[in-house]
Amino acid sequence: MSPGAVLLGNCGQSFKCSHEHATGDRCLSFHYTPEFFDRCGVPPFRVPRIPALPELAPWVAMAQLAVQAPQKVSFDELGWGLIGAVAEVLRLTRRCERAPGPADERRVSASLRFIEAHFSEPLPLAQLASIASMRAFHFLRTFRQVTGLTPHQYLLRTRLREAATRLATRPESILDIALASGFGDLSNFNHAFRAEFGVNPRAYRMAPCNRHLN
Repeated sequence: MSPGAVLLGNCGQSFKCSHEHATGDRCLSFHYTPEFFDRCGVPPFRVPRIPALPELAPWVAMAQLAVQAPQKVSFDELGWGLIGAVAEVLRLTRRCERAPGPADERRVSASLRFIEAHFSEPLPLAQLASIASMRAFHFLRTFRQVTGLTPHQYLLRTRLREAATRLATRPESILDIALASGFGDLSNFNHAFRAEFGVNPRAYRMAPCNRHLN
């Protein structure tokens, strides 16, 4: 094992991880139920590990970010995306390199309309995949091919656009706008808004074009 590698284990198997004393180590563990694997259509693993491959790097980095800043990560997407990436690396699923077909695009479009209509609600990946009549990790991959974003990123940007519009057109408090736009707390909203627009919500509202609200 090396940094970025993935250790695999099937239900009922046991394993042990160790490291040299005084050198330190950190491992993240993901547990999936047999029912989850059945829904995904992923058969039992036939190999014990995967080395640090580029295909897994984004998911490994997201897992590390989840430890340090959990508010920045969609654990729903991380769980589904990681197993999907592992399945692809192991050739356990059929990997299709062609562009999504019209049927897939229509299914993703249905999920986009649903997000736009319900952006302020919790929208777990499984629910959006169900709207699109697709398995979750196939939906995640196809959604990204079609839109260039993951479902969580698209939902976040939809919420931020709504918040920006409210900041520019309504005299509501910033906290009320954050909550109405689907954010659970003000700190997370402020961080996401600055990352998207380059300024905090208050500065955005105070921009010359929006000062008529003050």
